[in-house]
Amino acid sequence: MSAWVPITTALIAIFGGALAYWNQKRIDRTAELIAKRRLAYEQYLLAYLRAAAAEGLQPLTEARMAVVLVASDDVLKAVGDLDDYAKKTSAPNFGRDMALFNSLFAKAVAAMRRDVFEKTKLSIEDLKRALPIGE
Repeated sequence: MSAWVPITTALIAIFGGALAYWNQKRIDRTAELIAKRRLAYEQYLLAYLRAAAAEGLQPLTEARMAVVLVASDDVLKAVGDLDDYAKKTSAPNFGRDMALFNSLFAKAVAAMRRDVFEKTKLSIEDLKRALPIGE
């Protein structure tokens, strides 16, 4: 009976160590994904500013691709709504409703904040006031 104690102790230590390692790897992967999302979202938002400043659409196209790779479903939907409206209203003779554009932009930012920070207490109106788009 006493011969089983060291074996049992060793097995418990092995399984406990493996479980701790697996859990830490999962936590590290989640943290790495969140960091990648933050960077992609930042690049996406800055690309909109550059496109509005007549730097062209290439940075925005590249940022869209980065977001598609790492964004959550909610963020992709909000970004898709924003991009669809921006494409439809980018023709020179089409009047863009800036209130609608700002609202879509704020909704995309809110979705990004919820994705990265797991929640946001800011309303869409709070975000619209804080964002430098459409001033």
